[in-house]
Amino acid sequence: MQLPARPRLTSVRPTRLSVSILLSAIILAVSASVSLSLGSAPLHTADETGHFDYAYEVWHLRLPDFYSGVLIRPSWAVVPPVQWESQHPPLFYVLLAPVIGPLADDGHAYLAVIAGRAMNSLLAGLAVFAVWWSVRRVLPRRSFAADMAAVVASLTSLVILIGGTVYSDLACLVCGAFAFGLCGALAREGRSWGLIFGAAGVSALGMLSRLSFAVWLIVLLVAVLLAENRRTGFRRLLMATGDALIVGGSALAFAGWFYVRNLLVAGSITGGHSDWSSEHLGRTSATWIEVIFGSKFWIGVFAIFNGHLSRTDFGPWLLLLVPLMAAALAWSISASARRNAPSRGTLKIVGLSLLEVVLTCLFLIWAETGGGGANNRYALPLLPILAAMFGYVFSTGRVVGAAAATAWSCCEFAIDVGMVNLEEPITHVWALVLARMAIVLAAVALIAALALMWVVRYRSSKRVAARHILRRNLQPEY
Repeated sequence: MQLPARPRLTSVRPTRLSVSILLSAIILAVSASVSLSLGSAPLHTADETGHFDYAYEVWHLRLPDFYSGVLIRPSWAVVPPVQWESQHPPLFYVLLAPVIGPLADDGHAYLAVIAGRAMNSLLAGLAVFAVWWSVRRVLPRRSFAADMAAVVASLTSLVILIGGTVYSDLACLVCGAFAFGLCGALAREGRSWGLIFGAAGVSALGMLSRLSFAVWLIVLLVAVLLAENRRTGFRRLLMATGDALIVGGSALAFAGWFYVRNLLVAGSITGGHSDWSSEHLGRTSATWIEVIFGSKFWIGVFAIFNGHLSRTDFGPWLLLLVPLMAAALAWSISASARRNAPSRGTLKIVGLSLLEVVLTCLFLIWAETGGGGANNRYALPLLPILAAMFGYVFSTGRVVGAAAATAWSCCEFAIDVGMVNLEEPITHVWALVLARMAIVLAAVALIAALALMWVVRYRSSKRVAARHILRRNLQPEY
């Protein structure tokens, strides 16, 4: 027996103002990342050198080996003792290899670094678009929330910091953002072949980006199993199981080989060498109790808005916690109202988001207990959920929400500017000049995004006022 097709709750077509805000946010993220990349020393961390060398080795059609170390060693680079980025899957490095490889082979190592950073800056712009797209699927009736989520993503100091260096985290963020949007579409619209194949493609690419995407893969599989379809009973269960096998099988078929390689080479799927790390880096394992009830882990992981500031500075934590608490409070009040009771799709999205947060925290705690570091880069996969919550609260109330968004954006942009060296050239004078021009462009993009935001809220208030006047004039006379 088949049920009639359910109506689709797709988001409305984006307006010109919405697209303009999105473009401003993308320009902001890309230009700020470029400014940071030009104003900082090339390969100034051993991690960046490891990522850079990985892309160079992929250009020569080979995967790096942990104990062989890095092959490309510029005199001005901070070189790691081993190739400790070799455990990461190769998607990010395949994207950068055609840019980095030819320049490095021709002896232009510095330009190769700048070109690799420029590619990562473009990935920062793609991440902003992915967040915007996902929030439009998660909150289809709050299109303005997606616009604000894009601005939040573009201003997140960690996105700009990674976008201005050769690090692989943004590729996983892009895949995670698309996975979040697919979860929202599956929860609200139900099953369709387009969503299933989209989930399969994102799963395959995500598992080729970083192992941490495995958490999003689990959440995506749960969303596929919970998605409503036109069948009932055993047929519905059979179809849902088949869809989950398609999504999970795609990830296994395209990315499974690399994790088998890690198992064969390093003895674990993660590919880490904990024995070497404990001997040479002084890393020690900790118990779950020590990690969970210690402040070092939580402060280290969730300091995604701190930029150049200390992780113990109070200001950036206000920029994180206040909007989160306001969003939770606003949604709770709305959900408790009878006329605004959340739909089944909304409850599914909330549940899937909480599952992602909990599983990510458990994954990071597990990594920390094995001697890993509490790095704020590891919390980036949660940015789509955070941006959706920020967008929700900034779109609540026409004037108050817009004023809060303006204040938050200005504070976070000030932190972002503080990360960029704009005073003296570290390498070349032309790099400093271009860095200054790029940060000015970022400031103009932010002003444009905020101005467009106020235009949207002003038009929204006029429409609401006109609706009240029309309703009052149509009241029957007694």
